[in-house]
Amino acid sequence: MTDRVEMALQPPQTAPTTRAARRHPGGFWAPAVPERPFSVARYTEPTDSSAAFSADRLIVAPAGYVDMDTAPLLAAALHNALDSHPDVCCDLTAADFFSAAGVHVLLLAGDRAKRGGSRFSIRGAAGITRRVLRITQVEHLFATLDGPAEAPDRPAAPQAGLSDIFRRIE
Repeated sequence: MTDRVEMALQPPQTAPTTRAARRHPGGFWAPAVPERPFSVARYTEPTDSSAAFSADRLIVAPAGYVDMDTAPLLAAALHNALDSHPDVCCDLTAADFFSAAGVHVLLLAGDRAKRGGSRFSIRGAAGITRRVLRITQVEHLFATLDGPAEAPDRPAAPQAGLSDIFRRIE
């Protein structure tokens, strides 16, 4: 009898609200591979000396899940990179998952680069990341670099701003 009374007096236990806690073990939402912690690396790599920009390219490389929880971290890294460097590439090779929040961050970064006179490109989009970029029809908006220090096969198409994208949706 005393156990029931003590249990009634204790505050209800709330479940943690992390991504891992929201998934059902072994269920539909369980990841195929263990989720790694999100991180963003920044480093430079040399560009071709005949390129329009002779400075080194700054690479921003997110690793892990890019979703609504981690997209602000990627946005901050890209915005800081674009404010301080004329040529920025987002390397999506290590992105295990890429949501619409990540697409939004890329669109904002592309728009910021266009307004600031910088060059913004992406590379390494594969699997779910490439599929999300294709489904949202934004893959063609960015210059794509397939390998380190490679120039694009064709001249980069003019980058559309957010207003151009919204005009296409209407």
